[in-house]
Amino acid sequence: MGRVKPTAHRERSGLMRATLWVVSASSRLRSILSAGLLGLGVALSVGAAPVVGADPGASPSPGASPSPTLTTTDERKPLAMGISLIEGNTARLGDDLDALDAWAARSGAMPASYSIWSDWGGDSAEFPPQWLLRGLRDRGVRPVIFWQPVGKDWRTAPQRYAYDRIVAGDWDAYLTRWATDAKAWGGRVIVRWAHEMNAPWFPWAIGKVGNTTQNYKAAWRHVVTLVRGIAPNVRFMWAPNAPC
Repeated sequence: MGRVKPTAHRERSGLMRATLWVVSASSRLRSILSAGLLGLGVALSVGAAPVVGADPGASPSPGASPSPTLTTTDERKPLAMGISLIEGNTARLGDDLDALDAWAARSGAMPASYSIWSDWGGDSAEFPPQWLLRGLRDRGVRPVIFWQPVGKDWRTAPQRYAYDRIVAGDWDAYLTRWATDAKAWGGRVIVRWAHEMNAPWFPWAIGKVGNTTQNYKAAWRHVVTLVRGIAPNVRFMWAPNAPC
């Protein structure tokens, strides 16, 4: 994913934001992309990526290598479009789903996933409300939770969210409560925890508040082991930053 400049810890603009996830192929995906998603002005081609191969109709000279030619293949994994509402699960009842339905009406199809922003130390810390998750399930949309180890006090008490504090168990009560609620929900959710940890712009970045590659890995294992030990319906997405 590309860089997100924080204002607290991220900058939000516009009503809906778009993100891309690699998922299984679907006809719905193709209809979404062909609908001119969100007016981005970006042409995306799914399942028809150019590759270099030999031209089966060519007659190469003796001793010469076959001339390469561009062909197409359907073997490459497609991209699926996901969107999220600015306020995530902190909006008023129904706002998220109304906005999602309006977007789907404009684009001609539902997205494959819906991102919900959740800050460990913020108003959105708890597991998303079931009315929202039920609405997404009824629409065939997968919830993707951006689970961020940060909160309102990240400027004044950044050490509270450091990876070594997570490993030490400071957040275990919260993680247990969250996982228990996830188990009670029972449906599949994808968690994108501490994303882009290798980039410098988030408070949980490696290199800040004593965070290292080693204690990041230990914190990842701690969080995943605790949560999935209670709620096996939760899947984790490892999401480092990389140029697109």
